[in-house]
Amino acid sequence: MKNGFTWRFMGFYGEPSPINRVHSWALLRRLKDMEDLPWVCGGDFNKILCMNEKVGSSDKSILGMIRFRQTVDECDLSDLGSTGPNLNWNNRREGSGNVQVRLDRFFADFRWRDKFGQAVVEHLGFNSSDHRANLLRFKKEVKPLTMCAQSFDFELFWLKEEDLGIVVKKVWNDSGPTVLVGDLKTRLN
Repeated sequence: MKNGFTWRFMGFYGEPSPINRVHSWALLRRLKDMEDLPWVCGGDFNKILCMNEKVGSSDKSILGMIRFRQTVDECDLSDLGSTGPNLNWNNRREGSGNVQVRLDRFFADFRWRDKFGQAVVEHLGFNSSDHRANLLRFKKEVKPLTMCAQSFDFELFWLKEEDLGIVVKKVWNDSGPTVLVGDLKTRLN
């Protein structure tokens, strides 16, 4: 970038065959270690992260989902989320044969998210494809990512911090007594 900040983008296409998808996850792990730069990775991963990312069809491979989540965690990536319809692939069949899934997404590491906290992923229309187009949009004014009490996401990489236990204990103890369910909710936020 003009200010000297260097980062990398990787387009990704996950193996369509479930039995070969393990190779996609191995590739993603290798890509993580290629360069020590903040990175964002987007594309069609051909797998869901959560059960609510698929509607229709009873085929929801829990083991495959767990392997995908483990890979994302090992790569210190987090989903950038999206605006627009959550399910971005549709088999275009009618009635009970219709299947809709979230296969396309963007992930980023914490260093990239710190720099581009205002970036937004938009799921656009289908046009002539069975996938919705995805657009990674940068706001003109780039501010550091800020936490808001209503949306807290635990990041696996925090477990690597030596002082994690001390910080959690301090915040928990400084939140006051836990008498009501609302008190517990306040502490967890």
